[in-house]
Amino acid sequence: MKTFTVKGTNFNIGVQLGKKLKKEIAARLKVLKITSPAVAKQKSALELIHHLCLRKFPFYVEELQGYSQGSGIDYWQLLLLNCPELGTDHGCSSIVVNTKEQTLLAHNEDAANAEKKQYCALVKFVLPKVTFHSYVYAGELAGNAFSWNSQGVYVAVNYLHAEKKKRATLPSYFTARALCEARELQQAVEILRRGSSVLHYFIGKKDRLISVEQWQEELSLIDVKGQYFHTSHYIHGKFTAEISGDEHSFKRYERMKELMGSAPPLTILFDTKNRPYSIYSQEKDVKRTLATVVFYPLQKKVRIYESKKKFKEFGM
Repeated sequence: MKTFTVKGTNFNIGVQLGKKLKKEIAARLKVLKITSPAVAKQKSALELIHHLCLRKFPFYVEELQGYSQGSGIDYWQLLLLNCPELGTDHGCSSIVVNTKEQTLLAHNEDAANAEKKQYCALVKFVLPKVTFHSYVYAGELAGNAFSWNSQGVYVAVNYLHAEKKKRATLPSYFTARALCEARELQQAVEILRRGSSVLHYFIGKKDRLISVEQWQEELSLIDVKGQYFHTSHYIHGKFTAEISGDEHSFKRYERMKELMGSAPPLTILFDTKNRPYSIYSQEKDVKRTLATVVFYPLQKKVRIYESKKKFKEFGM
């Protein structure tokens, strides 16, 4: 797993990311068919989104512009890459255990089968007011996979598949990027209310964890106690009646339901039954698991697994 540190202003860290990940960004854009003609087809929506982002999250527009300068890749292609509502997405599985005996958040980072582990990196961001770590897809803003910061806030994100029509709005990844800098859970919720996304978030600090589903500007929040899990479709009552998901997410969810309570979280996340719809997705499956993370907030440690046996440990 590639790891490195970026420092400075939002624009400067974008430039550094672009330089470090230039080859990987170009490879992803090719695989995902994000080309000049693709941008041209979405140009009116992208221009609206750009202006919305300038108003709500100008620093992250600067970050993406730095990404463009550092990589030499067109800003509009990078903006399209950062708009999952217009095409790209990830689909993941997460488990929380929050009891008197233990607090942990475990998460599989899954993506389309065309994605590769070498397209991603664990990056340490050192900004003037906060430091955070984030698992980053080349060309994408930090925050849409899993992250933790110097204030003790940790986050795991699942893209939510929905057949309900989405409209051009603030991209999910800009809102998720802002969460990387949240100092408290209440501030994290305020960030979400200010933004927009089609994502699920597990957000924690110490032994408090919340499950948040967001449909554009609407939120549903649950304080998590005991054991709880989530995949890539809406399960909170506020949304389930009108928003449906996809087959891969449903099958992973049902398998997790079978295993919860009878197996440890890592055993569940490493389960390969029901291929090509397994929880731990492999090459030639519908999805591909790129990494697994386990947060142990009370022990102030994070373990990131590149495979079932190989992991690196970090402090929180």
